[in-house]
Amino acid sequence: MGLEKKKMLVVDDNQNFSQLMCCLFEDYFEVFTAADGAEALRLIAGRRPAIILTDVMMPGLSGIELVRALNTGDGPRIPVLVITGSHFNREIEQLFSQEGRVAGFLSKTSPLQDIFEKVLETLGQPEAG
Repeated sequence: MGLEKKKMLVVDDNQNFSQLMCCLFEDYFEVFTAADGAEALRLIAGRRPAIILTDVMMPGLSGIELVRALNTGDGPRIPVLVITGSHFNREIEQLFSQEGRVAGFLSKTSPLQDIFEKVLETLGQPEAG
């Protein structure tokens, strides 16, 4: 029996982007998705992801509200990567940086290899061959 895959949560209201992340990481992680921060919080308790990738702007609970909720909880310290396609600027990055847990920021237009490498770097894993 092989090693158990680490779990990854992708939080994004853009289903196409969530599916893209599932395809990119499915060989290396057990990937599950949430359409907003509230759904993410419900999933986190039972699934215990090793890393969370979140969008900024979503209906319901936004990315920043998700990070704030994680910071107030007593659960494990799960690193968060913020990946957004719009509304990304220095102010947003500074806002998230003040919250803790945020391991980095990427644009949805970043090359997939860059996203993949940032996830592995955040988890302290060597690159997959």
